[in-house]
Amino acid sequence: MSLEAASDSADGIPAEMLSAMDKSVDPCEDFYSYSCGGWDSKASIPDDHTSWLKAWDVPAEDVQDQLHTLMETDQGVVGTYFKSCMDEAAVAQLGTKPLTPWLAKIEEVKDMRSLTAMLAFLGEYDNGAFFGWSVAGDSHHPDRRALHLSPGGTTLPDRK
Repeated sequence: MSLEAASDSADGIPAEMLSAMDKSVDPCEDFYSYSCGGWDSKASIPDDHTSWLKAWDVPAEDVQDQLHTLMETDQGVVGTYFKSCMDEAAVAQLGTKPLTPWLAKIEEVKDMRSLTAMLAFLGEYDNGAFFGWSVAGDSHHPDRRALHLSPGGTTLPDRK
């Protein structure tokens, strides 16, 4: 297929590219404004972003939308898990009940031995909800390795 056949305009330039251009600008004077001025004049940074790039954010948002649709329609484990997280009424009704066994394990921590046991328990589930941990270089003793703890968090998927 030729470029001409794949394009949306008589001169072979796709309509999406044409809409991003500002043909009122002389490309010899300001090529960026000529090629991107149309996009710049219409685009705005979404409230939940600090920047917005057509080449990166638009495709990323498209992928997120496709994943969201796939998870909503999936009849397997992924769809079941996604729908359970998005069922706000069920989550509100359950409250903290699903966390009770995990919180009880944390309450058992009284010393280094019980902390180690609790870390092993959480590690079996690869759970970083309460806190994460790793072994890395000791900042005070470069020749040693140390246990590093970091805060975790519990979240639900974004609702689109």
